[in-house]
Amino acid sequence: MTLPYDYSRCTGRLLPDSTLHADCINCLRRTSPGRPEYQVYTLAPPLAGERCPSRIES
Repeated sequence: MTLPYDYSRCTGRLLPDSTLHADCINCLRRTSPGRPEYQVYTLAPPLAGERCPSRIES
């Protein structure tokens, strides 16, 4: 499954040891291809507890 282009993308949250946060690994905001031009990217949002509130499961 891929996201429509009107959903913002995210590069994911890096942990101090330079690995991705567990919620970011399979999140569609990070893995879905974006539009070649004018795709909107957002910063990783603050975590709610240990979970990402913007995560979209694949």
